[in-house]
Amino acid sequence: MKKLGFLFALFTIFNISGGQIIELQHPELNTIKLINFKTTFPAENPSQLINKLSQFSELISWNAVNKINDQIGQTHIRYQQHYKGIPAFQGIAIIHNNEKGIFRINGDIIPENRFKGSSILS
Repeated sequence: MKKLGFLFALFTIFNISGGQIIELQHPELNTIKLINFKTTFPAENPSQLINKLSQFSELISWNAVNKINDQIGQTHIRYQQHYKGIPAFQGIAIIHNNEKGIFRINGDIIPENRFKGSSILS
């Protein structure tokens, strides 16, 4: 029964902007590890979407570091997380787009409260 409760705590379904999302929490960071959207979101500003979902302030920013277009028409863009302009060690988000927009986000997104007074910055 404890295992079931633990899995339930890691897996959440909720609504955002009229579209349902399925969220999987990172077991160690207590932050988003994977989000699958039931409906797509516009791909104009993925950094804003990550910050909104993670409830980050303007101190967190994201820079694209890699882009891959696959054979089935999807684009996968890897973003490096920054805190006050400094890259966060292992802070990565991967945005997955198709012709309709963003349908998935995954990665290791570092919670903003982990930056204050720590050595997680590279």
